[in-house]
Amino acid sequence: MNPFFLVLIILGAAVASVAFWCGVVALIGLMGWRQIAGSYRTEDWPEETEGIPFSMQSGYVGVSRYNGVLDGAITEEGLYLRPMKIFSINHPPLFIPWVAMGEPEQRFLTGLRVPLASGHSISFRGALGQRIAAALAAAHAAPVPTAEDTVLDDGLALDDWTGEENTPESDTVTPTRTGTQTG
Repeated sequence: MNPFFLVLIILGAAVASVAFWCGVVALIGLMGWRQIAGSYRTEDWPEETEGIPFSMQSGYVGVSRYNGVLDGAITEEGLYLRPMKIFSINHPPLFIPWVAMGEPEQRFLTGLRVPLASGHSISFRGALGQRIAAALAAAHAAPVPTAEDTVLDDGLALDDWTGEENTPESDTVTPTRTGTQTG
């Protein structure tokens, strides 16, 4: 056999293998990742010192399982998620804010399942699932009330610090009533 044909066969097989790999990875991305990316795609990525980084973790995004290929970070704002570079075809980076995540539930086979506001879900096992559950619980904890949160029935806001009323239309404080109004 001519060495030229042998080289062509080897190169053709290599190109076919790469094309097949890209097709499979792109198809896997269509089974969940792309739908979630429609709502949570990001071009930003946190700095190394921001949040709690993780790599080579497992989880489900939609119906696709990603075994040991997920990288990301848990930050105060939410969860950053992306697969390793070799799996990045049709898998843009995601940023899912904590406010877009519902109440997590523990499942036997898939671990911690977190429903998303977009109607999809993500799931994580092991230590990563526990970290995400803790961060989600902290993010969903009751916030400290502000003056805007304490508007009385008559449209006046009770200033939490002074006990004086403050009308929403102006910045002037009128000390006409103290305490809280019950209704």
